[in-house]
Amino acid sequence: MDKRCLCLDTNVIIELFRGNLEVKRVIEEFPGSIATTTITVMELLTNMSERKRDLYLQFLSGLIILDFDFRSTIIAADIIRDLKKKGLVLDLRDIMIASICIANSVPLYTLNRKHFERLKEYGLILI
Repeated sequence: MDKRCLCLDTNVIIELFRGNLEVKRVIEEFPGSIATTTITVMELLTNMSERKRDLYLQFLSGLIILDFDFRSTIIAADIIRDLKKKGLVLDLRDIMIASICIANSVPLYTLNRKHFERLKEYGLILI
């Protein structure tokens, strides 16, 4: 994957739609491609009205969509196994999003750094 690609977390896309100017600025000033993950697409479209769903789908169609593929699956499994050994628990969807970013060597832009900080030791880059 292009090193100049930025992956948007679910909360970033929601904030963008809410009109968060700081989020908009970061995205607009990023010098490369903008992506998100299949997990984020699922999170966004779950329990959403048809009107909102269509707006989100239109926005998402302009992004690179990174898949939870075989390599991501292996990374996620390794992270889960390691966290269990340490007695730590993290949301499965967050681990899946992080593993996709790690597998594709792209940074994750999230507003929920607390959830993802522990995953930096596995190679996750946060914006």
